[in-house]
Amino acid sequence: MSWRNMEIKITRLVLILAGVLVQTSVLTIILPSGKTPNIILLIIIAWTIVAGFEKIWPWAITAGIIADLAFFDPLGKNVILLVLASCAIGFLSNRFPIENRAGEIIAMFFIAASAIIFDVFFNIFFAELRGVASKEQWLFLIKNITTQIIIGTAFLYLLYAFLKKVENRLDFLAPSQNRQNYEK
Repeated sequence: MSWRNMEIKITRLVLILAGVLVQTSVLTIILPSGKTPNIILLIIIAWTIVAGFEKIWPWAITAGIIADLAFFDPLGKNVILLVLASCAIGFLSNRFPIENRAGEIIAMFFIAASAIIFDVFFNIFFAELRGVASKEQWLFLIKNITTQIIIGTAFLYLLYAFLKKVENRLDFLAPSQNRQNYEK
């Protein structure tokens, strides 16, 4: 494995760990309980839009395992959530390209809204499966969904712009097929 490939993998792993750190420590201080969107989900979605599902699904699994351990969720819950979201976004982003800045903002809003709604109902579904869901939890999650969508849209747009620059840098670092053939 070349140094360039290792640098790409280390960069992606550091970004996932930074997202978990922001989710578990920074956002819990800044935002009230229940109003924090799932930053790991938004990172994977932005990454899927930028790089495509084929490149990101292994990182969605990695991020899911790390998120399960960091959030004390049942192992596999976030893996399923992130892979399903990445697959859906990868399917849609290939079919509906974004042409201009206004379309980009509107698309980010709808993507963030659908992802956060999916996340909320996914969490309710898992709580029901474990038998720990209550009517108060349902109402609490649904009541805070609007705030999560607004904050999530802002985060998704910022993450999209940031990860677009990171992926351009990583693509530059990646060994090209022509360079590998030349070196042989």
